[in-house]
Amino acid sequence: MGKRRITISLDPEAYSALSTVAEVTDRSLSWLASQAIKEFLERQDALKQKPIEFSWRQ
Repeated sequence: MGKRRITISLDPEAYSALSTVAEVTDRSLSWLASQAIKEFLERQDALKQKPIEFSWRQ
């Protein structure tokens, strides 16, 4: 299956900040969003592999 598209809404401050990062790094807004999502999913996978520690459990 090929790439899929999504639409997101950002508040004006987040959009402005992201646009600045895109300009400084010479990347598109789409590329930055894709990278952020990939990194988020990688962190989620890493969390799944670690046992959850509960402070109330001895």
